[in-house]
Amino acid sequence: TFKEHCRNLRLLHFPTNAVNGKKVINIAKEIREIFDYEMVVTVSLDGPPDVHDQLRGIPGNFDSAIETYKKLTTIPGIKVYFGQTLYGRKNQSVQDTIEAILNRIPDYSPDELHLNLAIKSSHYYGNSHVPDFSHPVADLDRVLKTKKPVRDPFQTIEWMYLKQAKRYLDSGKTPTDCKALISSLYISEKGVLYPCTAWDRPLGDLRKNNLLGNTHREITA
Repeated sequence: TFKEHCRNLRLLHFPTNAVNGKKVINIAKEIREIFDYEMVVTVSLDGPPDVHDQLRGIPGNFDSAIETYKKLTTIPGIKVYFGQTLYGRKNQSVQDTIEAILNRIPDYSPDELHLNLAIKSSHYYGNSHVPDFSHPVADLDRVLKTKKPVRDPFQTIEWMYLKQAKRYLDSGKTPTDCKALISSLYISEKGVLYPCTAWDRPLGDLRKNNLLGNTHREITA
């Protein structure tokens, strides 16, 4: 569907929690056979083994993420990154995550760690009941000093995002206008369509309206 209707699409990216690594590998291979342009997969990893498994609530998920990452890097035409969501917890740091990765993958480059800030969202994170949390500004400052904009489109987007995230943390104001329903849509794992991962107003149910059809398996992967 994307290939047919999004003719100007140049970069396809999807994240995974790597709970079912075998399924992720198989689907990545299938998608790669369909698309002939750049494809990126981000494997979620939010800290060293004890911190990551605690945050995810899944024992052994750190090991699964590492193995999934390794296998994805063997698929031609796919760039693979680890992605860490910063929650502002005292026991969560970017450096600890990098060191944990290096213990398992000695030739890993820290530039391949994607970072993003957690938000409050009832339909995406399910954390609207959690008290306000602060973001680790010091970690972001440290990463920005080592990252530089490059010609690679994904890493350039990453660098731009981190610069804007720093502006947000310094000022408390979002540095860009809202793009929900303009250049953003979010389909939940239940098939419900939302303007984005933050705005929780449902727009419709793709399952009830029979709009998923044969694409159901790909969308929920």
